[in-house]
Amino acid sequence: MYYLFDLTGVIISGGEPNTSDFNAATFAKTFGTTSEQLKLAWFAPWGRFKLGQCQEPEFWRDYLTGSGVLNPDVQIAASLYRELCAEIPGTKEILKGLKAGGARLAALNNTSHEWLKYWGEQFGINYYFSPIIASCEVGFAKPEPAFFEYALKAVGVKANDVVFIDNQENHVQAARALGIKSILFENAEKLKSELF
Repeated sequence: MYYLFDLTGVIISGGEPNTSDFNAATFAKTFGTTSEQLKLAWFAPWGRFKLGQCQEPEFWRDYLTGSGVLNPDVQIAASLYRELCAEIPGTKEILKGLKAGGARLAALNNTSHEWLKYWGEQFGINYYFSPIIASCEVGFAKPEPAFFEYALKAVGVKANDVVFIDNQENHVQAARALGIKSILFENAEKLKSELF
């Protein structure tokens, strides 16, 4: 059995302003804008960034400018994102348990090259997952069926030989539509009870 994990929202709490009120408020205070403007401006720049169509400085510039920030300091934004990232409590223990039992683990994530590199360095995700399939590297993103189909080919299994874990309902539903057993992540304790 292959276990296919989303990283952000399951293993790592990302520092994106649109993922929590705290992150939004922190970015808003730092850059002199509002949480609402930050949330509204997120999707267009994020769509390009997660597909590898721009680099991190361009992403932060476009995103923060779209949020009403004049001449944003992209280095401060990149640093703040990293400061706000954290491991989600209890999930690494689940990964260790699965690996100890002989399970194969892969990751399927919507992310950028820069953030993926940071997570590998900061949180050691490369130890747990092989392969790590990232939207920025393949040009598809969840919930697109093509991204899941690419992942199945990459790990060399059929849909019924995979368990997919993600924190977003639309991603879980898209995987289920392809015949992939999927679990909506809420917290580590609940996930542990569903997997073991």
